[in-house]
Amino acid sequence: MPATNYRSLPVCDCMPLSQIRPIIERRVVTLMQSIRDIGLLQPVLACPHPDQPNVHGVFGGLHRLEAMRRLKKETIDAHYFPPELSIDQMVIRAMAENGARAAMNFCERADAVTLVMKETGLSAAAAGELCCMSPAEVSKCLSCVQDLEESVRLKLANANIGYSIVYELAKHPPNVQLRYVDDVVAGMTRDKLIKQLQAPTARRLHLRIDAPTSYEELLAELTERINRLKAHQKLGTPFENVFKLLD
Repeated sequence: MPATNYRSLPVCDCMPLSQIRPIIERRVVTLMQSIRDIGLLQPVLACPHPDQPNVHGVFGGLHRLEAMRRLKKETIDAHYFPPELSIDQMVIRAMAENGARAAMNFCERADAVTLVMKETGLSAAAAGELCCMSPAEVSKCLSCVQDLEESVRLKLANANIGYSIVYELAKHPPNVQLRYVDDVVAGMTRDKLIKQLQAPTARRLHLRIDAPTSYEELLAELTERINRLKAHQKLGTPFENVFKLLD
């Protein structure tokens, strides 16, 4: 069977061949800026289009293709496959090659498994095995795509972050994801992220005080709260109840 190879394809001759999820506008815009700054880092996955002569079908990296098209780039790098392979065979071959698999982020790995499932009817575990992914890796990648808040997912996918650290973030609610996503994109390690996520949240004391109009009014209000606090201390009021009682 002919080996796959890398080619530079005319963007105008490339057409989407298979699409798991619709094109996300924000992801295209982010990729356009990244390509302007540092160029295209990952090739798309392509093959001869089965129905249209002289057209290249792209089945992996459609956001990259759209970004390059909008930037009016003439060519795009592609991991190219022979025409006799089916789409699922192409995906499986790409995933079997260490270089191609290592270049894929968690979104693209999840898309690869989903595409093989769609084309073959296999379960996620069986499709993952064909893609040289362990059941745990398949589960984590699919979980990342499903459980991440949309803006967080886009930031991490565009930054090409490894799925293991993304999976740790995906376990937590959106507000926590949003708190740490920029640190992860900036290079925070998985171990440091876990420590941050496991650290106990500091308790904050919020006192509702009507807006004072002078130092004297504020000092009087605070003095009254202090006297109440001392009274609760003498009475032996449990400390965990004091926060509510002070309000």
